[in-house]
Amino acid sequence: MFFSNRGGVQWLVVFLGNPGLKYQNTRHNAGFLTADVVEKDCGVRIDRLIGVGGIAQKSPFVMQLLADTTGMRIDVSDCKQAGAMGAVVHAATIAGLYPSVTEAQQALCAPASRSYVPDVSRQAVLNERYARYRAVGAFTERLKNNR
Repeated sequence: MFFSNRGGVQWLVVFLGNPGLKYQNTRHNAGFLTADVVEKDCGVRIDRLIGVGGIAQKSPFVMQLLADTTGMRIDVSDCKQAGAMGAVVHAATIAGLYPSVTEAQQALCAPASRSYVPDVSRQAVLNERYARYRAVGAFTERLKNNR
């Protein structure tokens, strides 16, 4: 979900669900998928990541991996009903109670309860794995398109 300020993306909230046992061996893929979005797919500069709900609140391991993979700090919200709070923030702004979404968020939302900072010592190995991940993805797309 993007929130804009005068036409530019101000920040991105990353929503992650619980992957369950079916995905237990693919936890690196969550970080690499996020890295794809941050790196190229959005076509915008993203300065901040915020995790809410699910994995963001339950798995420090996955959140640290996401921070390490993306090379970005991730702040985690403790809000249990982030979707509803987003609706409240926007409704309050539209109703004129706050002049901007940013000011409504500052007034209505609690600050991040936890932050994950990238571990630069892991960057080389993760970059190498990320390159392999992208190569496999490109290969798979070529196979799919040549059917």
